[in-house]
Amino acid sequence: LVEILVVLTIIGVIASIIIPSINQARANSRDAKRITDIASLQLALEVYFNINNVFPTTPGTWYASEPGAGPFSNNSGNWVPGLAPVFIPNLPQDPVGGLTNGCNSYLYLSDGDAYKLISHCAMETGYPDPGDDFYDPLRPTWAVMVCSGEPACSNW
Repeated sequence: LVEILVVLTIIGVIASIIIPSINQARANSRDAKRITDIASLQLALEVYFNINNVFPTTPGTWYASEPGAGPFSNNSGNWVPGLAPVFIPNLPQDPVGGLTNGCNSYLYLSDGDAYKLISHCAMETGYPDPGDDFYDPLRPTWAVMVCSGEPACSNW
């Protein structure tokens, strides 16, 4: 009986060490997917622009990757209009996806001349510092972004 209790104690100690590491690795993986997704979308948007001389437009509103994502339109799943399947196989969704108030979704806004694409309220392991790639000066602690230039990068 004592031996069984010792073995169970050892298993409990090992599990208490391993489980937080696994959870951290999962969070890192989800954050890496978010960065990869918005970088892939950025490339597809640039190719779209090179062919069409405009970016896909959203008529004055943010489009969200998740239906029911707070106050943002999902545009029936076509949240970057005209991009998929020609310029990217499909539009990605956040690895966690569509939580309350638009968090854990990707958001896209464009007037045709410029665009901004963000991973909204989603990063689990930290946000970029000023000057880093993907840093959003308007949302430094709750979004990462890519954009086409001003005014989108600093004002949207």
